[in-house]
Amino acid sequence: MTSAPPSAELQEYQRLLSTPATSKSDAQADTENEHIKTSPLVWWDVKEKTADTNFQQYGVLGHIPSATSPASRESMKPILLSTNAPWSAFLCGSQGSRKSYTLSCMLENCLLKDETIGRNPKPLAGIVFHYDSLQGSGVREAAYMCERVETRVLVSESNYGRLKKLYEEMAEKKGGSVVVEKLKSHSGHLDTERMKTLMVVGKEGEMPLYMHSAKKNRDILTGTPGVLTIIDLTDPVIDADFSCVLFDICLSIFLSQTKCSKIIALDEAHNYMTASSAAENQFT
Repeated sequence: MTSAPPSAELQEYQRLLSTPATSKSDAQADTENEHIKTSPLVWWDVKEKTADTNFQQYGVLGHIPSATSPASRESMKPILLSTNAPWSAFLCGSQGSRKSYTLSCMLENCLLKDETIGRNPKPLAGIVFHYDSLQGSGVREAAYMCERVETRVLVSESNYGRLKKLYEEMAEKKGGSVVVEKLKSHSGHLDTERMKTLMVVGKEGEMPLYMHSAKKNRDILTGTPGVLTIIDLTDPVIDADFSCVLFDICLSIFLSQTKCSKIIALDEAHNYMTASSAAENQFT
């Protein structure tokens, strides 16, 4: 007894599901190419042996020094940071281990269009969040890039004078420029959910002074390619929980309004993302 031929409908589906046969080597090559495209870090030797189309946007993050003797310039081979594929990084180490410096290098890779440090034809928009309960902590190390990267700093209104002076003095010494502004919301930013969140952590249900509506027309929370925005909420009247809530609101606005690719950094996150913080889960 012979089986009935497949119906016309089944034949249509079979044509849809059938794909041209590929060799095992071709399939393996495709997999390797995809790995390179999506890898956050690529060693120079790997880049040299792969097609240029697989890895087109990157910056020089560093190199691995010899454990026994100083490397000569001719023997140094860079480790490249992809600025085109999604990735996340957690920088940890003891005090003085150059965590902030490494973060600045990553930000430079993503924001600068400079062939001396890589190939970055489509710079990202960057945003850095910082809060410190210690008022003497000074300016963020990322702001030192203002010599080469357009940088703006958003601060609370109550600590505006002090931080503006600190950041502008730093920029003058570096031979760069930085714009320091008060963090103020536009009326369209505070939807019902965000208002509720603010009221939960606010005192007596009042809107904090530094989140009243801005009178300026332009939106300071819209990212621009190659521009770094630092939100520094170091302020004696802001606690860690409230800074985390404000960061969460600012991040959601930044993501919704910024059309280009982005790099987001949480600087000294242990200062405001603690296990006891009610806002920590929402921010992450």
